[in-house]
Amino acid sequence: MKEALSMISGALVAVAAIPYLVAIWRDRHSADGAKPVRATWLVWFALDGTTFKAMAMEHTLNWQIATSVAVALTIFILSIPYGKKGWTMVEKICLGGAAVGIVLLSVDPRLALGASLSSLFLGAIPTFRTTWLDPSSENRFAWGLWWVSCLAALGAVPAWTVEAAAQPIMFAIIESMMVALLFVRPLFHPKAA
Repeated sequence: MKEALSMISGALVAVAAIPYLVAIWRDRHSADGAKPVRATWLVWFALDGTTFKAMAMEHTLNWQIATSVAVALTIFILSIPYGKKGWTMVEKICLGGAAVGIVLLSVDPRLALGASLSSLFLGAIPTFRTTWLDPSSENRFAWGLWWVSCLAALGAVPAWTVEAAAQPIMFAIIESMMVALLFVRPLFHPKAA
C-alpha cells in the first residue's frame, strides 16, 4: 500500500506540472496563468537534486522526490524566458543555502538532507511573497494537485525516520502554505483573488 501511495504521489507531481506548464506557456497574465519565480525554481531544482542524492545514499527514495527533480528542472528552464525577472537579496541568500546543502552532501547525507530541506523552505519564500502580492501569478489547480501529492507521500512514508519522513513533511508544509495563499487568503482579501 505504501509503495502504491508513493507512486500515486509521484504521478500527481507529474500530472500537476502539466497545467502549470501550460499556464506558463499559454497565458501568463490570466487568472489561470503562472509566472514562476526563477530563483525559487532554481533553488528547488538544486535542492531536490541534493535531497534525491542524500535519500538515495540512505536508501529512502520515494516517487515524489524522484518526479520533483524533473519537474523543478523543467519549470526552472521555462522560468528563464517566462518567469519573474530579477534576483532579490532573499533569493541570493536562498541560492547560497542551496550551495551549502550541495557541499554538505559530501560530508554526511543526513546533514545534507537537513541543510537542503531547510534551504528548500527558504527558497520558497520568494514564491510565497509573490503569491501573497499577486495570487494570479500561480496556477491554483497545479498547486492543489501538488498538495494532494503531499498527502499521498505522507501516507507512503515507510518508516518515520528523519531520512524517510523529512522530505515529504517539508514538501507538505510548503504546498500547504501555497494552498492557503491561493485558496484561503482570497476568501478574506477578495482584492487579492
